[in-house]
Amino acid sequence: MSTATTKYHIHTGHWTEWSRGPVLGSMITLRADDGNLLVAFIAFFVTLVGTQVWRIACFALHNTFSHPTTPSDALYHQRQALLRNIADPAGGLVRLSNLLWSWRKDGKRPFRRILPLLFITIALAAGFALASGYSAKVALGNEVLLNGKNCGVQLQDLVSNTTMNQLYLVPAWARELRIASNYAQQCYSGSTSTGALGCDTFVREQIPFSVQTNASCPFTADICRSNDSNIILDTGFIDSHRDLGVNAPPSQRFHFRRRYHCAPLVTQGRTTFINASDARNYTRYHYGKNILARDNYTFQALSNPIADARVLSGSGRAQDYSLRQANRFNGSLSPSSTFIPNAEVWKEDADVFLFFLSSDGVQFDSKTRDLWFSATTVAGNLSRPGEEPFPFWIMDNPGSPLACVAQDQWCNPSTKECTVLMPYRDAVTKAADLFTGQTGGADRHQWFFYSTLNVAFQASTAINYLGALSLTARFSLVGGIQGSLPDNQWQLEVKFWFATMLANLQKAVVNTATGPTDPHLNAWQLAPNKSAEYDMCYNQKIKSGDHMTFSLFGIVTLFVLGAVIIVVSLNIESLARFVQNRRKTTSYSLLEWSLNDVLQLQRLAHEELGIGDWKDGTKLIPITAENTLLAVLDASDPQHPRLRADPAPSMADLRKSGTSFSSSTGWSATRVRDRELDRDSSSSTLHKHPLYDVLPLSPTLPPIVPSWQRPGEGLAEDCISHSSVETQSLLRARQESLRPRMPDH
Repeated sequence: MSTATTKYHIHTGHWTEWSRGPVLGSMITLRADDGNLLVAFIAFFVTLVGTQVWRIACFALHNTFSHPTTPSDALYHQRQALLRNIADPAGGLVRLSNLLWSWRKDGKRPFRRILPLLFITIALAAGFALASGYSAKVALGNEVLLNGKNCGVQLQDLVSNTTMNQLYLVPAWARELRIASNYAQQCYSGSTSTGALGCDTFVREQIPFSVQTNASCPFTADICRSNDSNIILDTGFIDSHRDLGVNAPPSQRFHFRRRYHCAPLVTQGRTTFINASDARNYTRYHYGKNILARDNYTFQALSNPIADARVLSGSGRAQDYSLRQANRFNGSLSPSSTFIPNAEVWKEDADVFLFFLSSDGVQFDSKTRDLWFSATTVAGNLSRPGEEPFPFWIMDNPGSPLACVAQDQWCNPSTKECTVLMPYRDAVTKAADLFTGQTGGADRHQWFFYSTLNVAFQASTAINYLGALSLTARFSLVGGIQGSLPDNQWQLEVKFWFATMLANLQKAVVNTATGPTDPHLNAWQLAPNKSAEYDMCYNQKIKSGDHMTFSLFGIVTLFVLGAVIIVVSLNIESLARFVQNRRKTTSYSLLEWSLNDVLQLQRLAHEELGIGDWKDGTKLIPITAENTLLAVLDASDPQHPRLRADPAPSMADLRKSGTSFSSSTGWSATRVRDRELDRDSSSSTLHKHPLYDVLPLSPTLPPIVPSWQRPGEGLAEDCISHSSVETQSLLRARQESLRPRMPDH
């Protein structure tokens, strides 16, 4: 069971997956236990339908091979009997193989007559096996909709109390960013391990983005430490439906793009040194005026963090990195700007972020040539008891600067209209015009903006809340000593920030649909009040290991087609009879199909021995008179067993015992006489004539009332007294003429 999605409220029941359209996208979500039962039932149903398809195929083959008038050999009749009575392809494969093997020497062209059936059987068996396995494809996975009953966006402006914001809201955002950072570490790095969320929660494990590591300087060439090893990260167009899981038809989707271009900056000529009143030395960096501090510098850092922290004496504050930032949000909507960039780092069409990295006493165990973590200055030697002293390095700059320019772009995929790449807030304003022509389009765009405004919209947000925790270099920082770092460590850091931002974007839209888990945050909650906002709240997709989603269209189609096949199979004989009547063709093949049924074959075997008064000779179940006893198995020859009828009582035995003929004995008066006539057949051939039952009766013979017309009585005494062969033959003819005929066999 997934531990990452148990906290979410999942919508169970019907919904529409708009990726597949309104018809094919008709879905139903069930809990995993119920879904497994449905999968098992579907597999059983497909197997059941497969047996009915086999029956239809056997009927068609049986009808094709049927010969109305031509006498046929045993192989023909056995093949027909197998086609009539084998229930499934697996049994057919075994029985037909045995039939072919048994007749391989003595049969007439057995391979030509049986092999095609074997191939058809194998094809059907394989098809049924695949169909049974693929029937589970109606379970399309574990994409589900969230129940948006607690949906809402968190807006800091809803509560003016700064203390409340710092006490509840800011820690909540920081907590969410730590989760997003962990998700980025686990799920954007190619690792298979599971983070706090699990990598299988969002509709896409990660939002893909391109990375170019040999880019030019994003500013004037002399401000960057390199002009050919900078980095560009570009998401391309993020689809609100496919990438973020906002389930909507194509006309209600939007595309969003983010592009970062970053480079470490040179510091020569852009720093000043200050001796403060607290006896500490500071280095100030000049890339623009600090608006918040109202100073003519951008950032300042301790010039000698090792000495200041008194690390060498074994006391002082912890040795760790510190990370600060200065942001410039360009355009007319930029109240959050913290500095005014100078001409060297000014970008009219982008937001500018400066990140300053300070080591705060961190010692490097090897020389580091990374452009941002650059540590080529030997600061002293470290020694451990019993070991030779070894040198350590410190960072070359107390506050190493790194700059990024960020641009956004919005598109309406329905109209193919897009904004240009521009600063974040300017892009949001321009994008609103792209969706005003659609019903609810502007409302959907604004709701998404509110969903991601506070904690997801820039990498600088993550750095602001996480600080040094956003650095992956800390993974090899132990006890204030930094392990070796690659020369492109700064690029790895920027990629991680970018991934954290995208992970937080994924999480922000989900958090909006679910609402806050902490009741203290309800004060900042803005609930939806427009139709488009409700649609987005109740159409947010995630993945849940506790649920299964099925194609309702596929299930209905499967059961309808299966039901049709079952109905056709169960009524195949009636349908065939209807077609034959319409075409006015012979019904011999259908009669042969009926009589090749195992119960009809059993009837024919017993009836040929003269056992039982049978009826329903062409129906599914032939029956005898009540309490009729049939033949028994004669196993006197184990290699060739036969059916054997019990000896018939003689007429004299019946007269002496006073036993009347009844159905309980399995013998009728006619059959008793038949047996006696058979014993005396050597003296007469009258009864052997095929037309014996239509011979004229002697007018002098007294009328005979058969025993079945006089229940409980035997034959008339005067009838039994005729013992000559001729008289008995005439009696038999008269008796047969009076006996009712069974028209159905």
